[in-house]
Amino acid sequence: MANFNYVSQVGSNDFSFSGAGTGSGAPFTGSVYSYGGNQTVTYTAGATGTITYSLSIYDMMSAGATAYVQVNGTTIGGTMSVSGTSSRTGTVAVTSGQTVYFFFNPGTDTSHMSYLMVGSMYITAAPTTNIIKPLRSYTTSSTPPYTNAGELSCNASDGKMWLTNSAATALVLVSSLARSDHTGTLAVASGGTGVTTSTGSSNNVLSTSPLLVTPTFTAPLLGTPSSGTLTSCTGLPISTGVSGLATGAATFLATPTSANLIALMTDETGTGANVFATSPTLVTPLLGTPTSGTLTSCTGLPISTGVSGLATGAATFLATPTSANLIALMTDETGTGANVFATSPALTTPTITGLNEKQTAPAISAGVLALNCASGNVFAVSLNAAITSITFSNIPTTGTAYGLTLALSMNGTAYAITWPASVKWASGGTAPTLTSTSTKVDIFVLTTWDAGTTWYSMVGGQNF
Repeated sequence: MANFNYVSQVGSNDFSFSGAGTGSGAPFTGSVYSYGGNQTVTYTAGATGTITYSLSIYDMMSAGATAYVQVNGTTIGGTMSVSGTSSRTGTVAVTSGQTVYFFFNPGTDTSHMSYLMVGSMYITAAPTTNIIKPLRSYTTSSTPPYTNAGELSCNASDGKMWLTNSAATALVLVSSLARSDHTGTLAVASGGTGVTTSTGSSNNVLSTSPLLVTPTFTAPLLGTPSSGTLTSCTGLPISTGVSGLATGAATFLATPTSANLIALMTDETGTGANVFATSPTLVTPLLGTPTSGTLTSCTGLPISTGVSGLATGAATFLATPTSANLIALMTDETGTGANVFATSPALTTPTITGLNEKQTAPAISAGVLALNCASGNVFAVSLNAAITSITFSNIPTTGTAYGLTLALSMNGTAYAITWPASVKWASGGTAPTLTSTSTKVDIFVLTTWDAGTTWYSMVGGQNF
């Protein structure tokens, strides 16, 4: 183990050493203090390998101290700078004779309160054992021209393969790679086939537990195989070649008729043809109580007896759907007479309670205010632009009275309204003057009974 404690009072100074700290059991440790100048710890590697280091920079005075590591002029890992403490560990690959610099600048510290501490540094030498190097090919001579230890080479002419040892001597590994140079029969025990002639391909077949892949046999006696996959086999007779079949099974498999299926089955019900799920024709079946069923295409179910769970009078109304039968069926109806539907009903002395009119809010678009009479009876309009045209749609036909309420909300600007010629005003036919005060509302009532040919109009109130 080597230790150092180097202090510089002023100016730039260096501290150098080499060869120390080889092996993790002998780390190099120490500190560099300075107040007034840059410091450099220089280490010259005494062997090829990897330097493992641990650095800490202490800047207790917040003086802007910095440190960094360089190998042959290249900075490794960036600059360390911090107020307080900062640490770094790392490794640097070096070759023998290379220089590693540990630079330290105390910043503005003048009382050596800032320092760089090398907590541990040692070099681990690179392995020296020989390894086999990439294969090279050559044709110039029988002996390879390569003398590097561990180098594998092959002569493309004579097929010899060589390996060069640490004494730079090339040793023959294989005398020939040519297939014609290797003859004879390799025994099965040595991984061979044990034969000199064969048919087919892939592995040699031995007598015990062979696995055969698509073989072709000529009248073989197989004995009793322990297993076999007969996916591609043909010609096995169903009547004699398969055991374990029930009585009549072979007959049905050879001639699959409904009669042979009935003869095979032991717990069937009914007679006749076999039934499949889609569109069968059943002759007087007794269905019992099915757990489910789709009767979409069924016909003839009597409503009076064939459907359960109907209320009293339901079957009568479904068979004869009159208003009288509907009244008899209903339990909470009001009134008498004919059933009423929504469009144009004729009501006789009805009592209407809580009648509500629907309110809509159409917008002015490009000066046009469109009022759809089918949308409701009350139209609340924000007067945010001049109205140059008012259109009415879906007006009830002549003979049916229709009235609407038009509520105009002002926004502070005096916008004009051009009323259609069909809109008639009382008091000489002059349209009322609109209120312009912001947030105020003017209300007008328009009524027609001739499909909109004339709208009889009046002021419901202004400046609300």
